[in-house]
Amino acid sequence: MGAGALSAVLPHYSQLAAAERRQRRIRDLQTMTLQGPSRTYTLVKVTVDDGVYGVAEAYGTPGVGIKEQILAMKSGLVGRDPLEIDVLYTFLDAHAPSSSGTRTDGEGGEHLSPAL
Repeated sequence: MGAGALSAVLPHYSQLAAAERRQRRIRDLQTMTLQGPSRTYTLVKVTVDDGVYGVAEAYGTPGVGIKEQILAMKSGLVGRDPLEIDVLYTFLDAHAPSSSGTRTDGEGGEHLSPAL
């Protein structure tokens, strides 16, 4: 694609991205806890209303506690736009302080990787 063609497309990209963002909402949040040889893994599956989903790992100890913390935030995440990453991180940050001291593995805070 030449520079001229690219410059013609770029102004419309934000409009296309905005339209795409409005089309999807988080429909469900599920967790799965797996016991590994040295630690517990907590996986989070985020599904949007058209069936597209992403999977990420949430870190913390104990795994069951992390699972419960994630499920406690579910009602605040369902219905939100999964592409508004800053909004979602702000929400998670506002709800994480009450659970940030639960780690027993020497790490501070919670770690959640974007699923979508």
